[in-house]
Amino acid sequence: MQAMETNMKVQKLMTRPVVTCRECEPLDQVARAMAATDCGSIPVVNRNNEILGMITDRDIMMAASTSGQSLSEIQVAEVADGNVYAVSPTDSVREAEKRMREHQVRRLPVVEDEKVVGIITLGDIAREAYRERRARHKAISSDDVMQTLAAVSEPRESTAGEVGRWFA
Repeated sequence: MQAMETNMKVQKLMTRPVVTCRECEPLDQVARAMAATDCGSIPVVNRNNEILGMITDRDIMMAASTSGQSLSEIQVAEVADGNVYAVSPTDSVREAEKRMREHQVRRLPVVEDEKVVGIITLGDIAREAYRERRARHKAISSDDVMQTLAAVSEPRESTAGEVGRWFA
């Protein structure tokens, strides 16, 4: 039996290279990139590949359904989230899980020297936990994965008036 790896690093599980987009790109191009790469979130970067924010398939869907414009007319900067919650390649997977729980996100860009070098997802962590369980060695606990999924899936607070406005 292998020795248990208790401090697995993000760099072991992160996806690289990662698809990125720029603030000036139209949403239709970003949506096509997401479809082609089977991902639901793309880091927004400047020309030096420095992280500026994140854009999700949900951001694009909301813009499409509420703006009255075509996706080719809407730029990333108009809808992307400028709040960046990231990890470094040398952070532990547990630290990544902690940040996912704290900020209720399923994906984190992996940043080194302010540049995007990869992305780690809750799915990456869950697949590794499953592989380890089958191999009977546990660097990632199933309980941690379940706790992270529960935390990021917790409904966010919203005002009842806003919800009522949409369904009235």
